[in-house]
Amino acid sequence: MAHGELDPAAPANRAIVNLDRAPKNERGRVEYDVDFYVLRPADPNRGNHKILYEVTNRGLKLLFAWLHDAGEASALVLSDPSRPAHAGNGFAFRLGYTLVWSGWDADAPATNGGMRIRVPVATVGDAPIVRPIRDEFVFGTRLPAASPMAPLSYEAATLEQARARLTVRARQGDPPVEVPAAQWTFKGPRAIALTPEGTPFKPASSTTSTTRPGIPRCSASGSPPRVTSARSCVTRPPAVRARQIR
Repeated sequence: MAHGELDPAAPANRAIVNLDRAPKNERGRVEYDVDFYVLRPADPNRGNHKILYEVTNRGLKLLFAWLHDAGEASALVLSDPSRPAHAGNGFAFRLGYTLVWSGWDADAPATNGGMRIRVPVATVGDAPIVRPIRDEFVFGTRLPAASPMAPLSYEAATLEQARARLTVRARQGDPPVEVPAAQWTFKGPRAIALTPEGTPFKPASSTTSTTRPGIPRCSASGSPPRVTSARSCVTRPPAVRARQIR
């Protein structure tokens, strides 16, 4: 794990959303830490003294599958390499490279060797910053066509359905049609589902409103063959986003 800190007063850091609202240490700087992973030649003298850095995708290491042809194992296994077989053909190793990865996504899954960054939550005074946000899902593309649950991109600030709105539509240009509250429910702060339990989502697009550090999002999902859209008026304290760190 690597630790760092940022100076909110530095011109180069002004683009980082809500950095000035994050908790500061005694030096007036905002602290953060990231997962850090290195694979280097056992004998440094036989290396080429160069680094090959891979930017993780949702916290996962994909280099072994894409560059080393280690396609037999799943991406989850290759993200936590522990056996020679996980290195595939060893291409970069044979060339003497030191391989490096680091976390940068605060919301990436931490399971199966996933890497992430941990950043503080911004507030106004001591209160979280809550704003309406939107989130959109398309079932039958990145999400399974008959999924029984829709994962929210960000954690909802409240599970009160009265403060959320779910709509569906068949096409992007169609007017949204609201889904009655009795026909959907929150499944914790990071997912929603249709009711009765087990009702699958059909190929459709879904927009949700949730809340979370700085970027308003929504929580919702859809209903049979329509684009599902939902708006929830709940949001959370803006966090310092790792991807904005320069």
